[in-house]
Amino acid sequence: MKTKLLFLLLVFFVFASAKSQNNTKPKAGIFLFSYQIDSKLTEETAIKTGNKNFFTNFSSSEPIPDFIVDSIIKITERTISKKHNYNANVIYYKNKKGKAITTMPVMVGGLPAVGFKKIIKQNPDYDYYVKVFANLYSSGGIKFSFGSTKYSIIKPRFTLKVVILNKNKKVVSKKTINLTDLTKVRSKQEEMVKYNVKFQYKETEGLTPFDLLVIFNMGMEKYLNSK
Repeated sequence: MKTKLLFLLLVFFVFASAKSQNNTKPKAGIFLFSYQIDSKLTEETAIKTGNKNFFTNFSSSEPIPDFIVDSIIKITERTISKKHNYNANVIYYKNKKGKAITTMPVMVGGLPAVGFKKIIKQNPDYDYYVKVFANLYSSGGIKFSFGSTKYSIIKPRFTLKVVILNKNKKVVSKKTINLTDLTKVRSKQEEMVKYNVKFQYKETEGLTPFDLLVIFNMGMEKYLNSK
């Protein structure tokens, strides 16, 4: 009985200590966050090689599903927290009607979008403020192979820029990531579980909104492991 009580007390103190350490970490608010996709990649019939289409499963008229946006946010919060030893979370500026200001569906919608002066006035209790810019271009990368001698016309490339500011708007960290080889997004078949988000790489001839999530995760992993 005494041994069991001592064990429970030990478990309690371990969890209490972990929670205390977590509460002492600097708070970082992600207040400006955009993920833009080249318009050539969002037109269903824009890119063709013979009868093969690239990005055929995604149209600019279709909004990105909420679970994709939520997963992008979750990955970003946890990656920045882990890399910088912060407690990072997205923060939204709210207008006079209490409505959160977000990015429009023409890009990846639902992400925080406001300037530094407004967000620090409404959320002054953060130690750091974070800007994240992600872009998926139709050039600058490596062509996709459709088998035989056929290749995609486009050469997709992904960039990720993370800028961290202090309360005085001074840049304390700035890093840009480039991914020029995105071929494994479509050719690698496997499933992985990361940050409680399930990713699946499939061999396909068209990228989907789900692939945007996979590409973003690849960029964040490279950011996490960068110096």
